[in-house]
Amino acid sequence: MKNVEKTIDNIRENKRAYVYKIIYPNGKIYIGVDYGGGKDDTSTMGYLRYFGSPSLASRLLMDEEHSGLLQVGAKIIVTKEILWVGTLKDAFRTERELIKQHNSTNPEIGYNLR
Repeated sequence: MKNVEKTIDNIRENKRAYVYKIIYPNGKIYIGVDYGGGKDDTSTMGYLRYFGSPSLASRLLMDEEHSGLLQVGAKIIVTKEILWVGTLKDAFRTERELIKQHNSTNPEIGYNLR
């Protein structure tokens, strides 16, 4: 068991992670963390594909607020900004700090719930 815990700690110490901000067409934001794909993912390009996993409540609100965009010819632009890059060890603490700093739990500003 100690070897497993040591391995997990080592992964946290060295695994690259980043905190991102998604800006939706209505100007609201979502801040999250990404640290790679599946267990075999060694790609550093995952950040180009991943756009977060907001909660069900947030997704339902997003759908409601953006339903008017679903029309032929609509150009929907969602922006992803990398706010911080570091290790997994520090990523979730940094995410919490940036959520507070950007006030993204305020429903007028963002979709973060915590």
